[in-house]
Amino acid sequence: MNIAFVLYGNSALPRGGSKIIYDYANYLASNNHRVTLYFYGKCFLRSRKIPSVLKKLACRFFYNRWPDWYKFNEGVIKRTIFDYEKEIRKDEEVIIATDVRTAKPVSELSINCKKKMYFIQGFENWVLSDEEVFETYGLGLCNITVSNWLKNLVDMHSKIPSYCVPNGVNCDIFKKEKKIEDRDKFSIAFHYNSSKIKAGDDALEVVKKLHDKFSDLKVYVVSIEEKTNKIPDYINYVYKASQEEVARINNCCRVFLSTSVEEGFGLPGLEAMACGCVLVSTRNTGVFEYALDGENALLSDVHDIDGLVECIRKVFDDLDLQKKLSENALATARKKSMDESTKKFEEIIAKE
Repeated sequence: MNIAFVLYGNSALPRGGSKIIYDYANYLASNNHRVTLYFYGKCFLRSRKIPSVLKKLACRFFYNRWPDWYKFNEGVIKRTIFDYEKEIRKDEEVIIATDVRTAKPVSELSINCKKKMYFIQGFENWVLSDEEVFETYGLGLCNITVSNWLKNLVDMHSKIPSYCVPNGVNCDIFKKEKKIEDRDKFSIAFHYNSSKIKAGDDALEVVKKLHDKFSDLKVYVVSIEEKTNKIPDYINYVYKASQEEVARINNCCRVFLSTSVEEGFGLPGLEAMACGCVLVSTRNTGVFEYALDGENALLSDVHDIDGLVECIRKVFDDLDLQKKLSENALATARKKSMDESTKKFEEIIAKE
């Protein structure tokens, strides 16, 4: 089968949503499908006053080299396009929009393909207004969401029921390498993002309060943002970490912290659980896809900094609690492997 993923641009930085798309592309290509990633390039250097011919040349040059943080299978084809209608191949059988900005162009394609789909990883109202996002759900595409809360939201605005394929963990990379009691006693990791929806500054406030209580606290931070002066010197800050580096960091720490306000799914939390970390998280939308408070994680309200600090303090002070939450987290992660997700994704694509 000829399968096309249509992406709005191409990022040089490691992004979770892109990684999921690339994982599906790799899996499908390994199963003898022809898979093409179409990167829409008109967004490249949009704000720069450069002749369009030079912009296109620069875009093709960089997009051919990006992303350098992900390894594609040989069977995955990458193409940079500037016109959806003219440049997407006419023999594509399944075409998948991956963004609110590509949903409408895909729905309007005149290509006589078997199926047009829409892969939804979050409520993207930071790109379009709420109403405009809702409109994309009702375009008549075959909608696939990554979580049940998104499925419920999408189905409220679509006449066609959506499918839900929860994100899965790459268990070849994210796995427990070190017993939790062998890790630094007071150690914590989190992914920093300065956007309001990720509430990265809340995480910084949490670790500052913990550092006051535990002077030998070890903090590891992964980010696609360069380090600024707001990051304390005692934090081990890793910029543009590979998946393998993230897994190594997870295996150094007893606790993984998530302070997000909203998540489509929140895969880093599940990946940390697969490495044996104790997850301490806000009660954001995505975390309920895999976390149960007191059973395999500890949860606190969004923006409740003192509540998160108290949860982590409880974990640090109680080795039996650590072991219980860590073992239950591992059991949860094993049931949510990438292999299962990719198989389900392929089944939906193949359905008549």
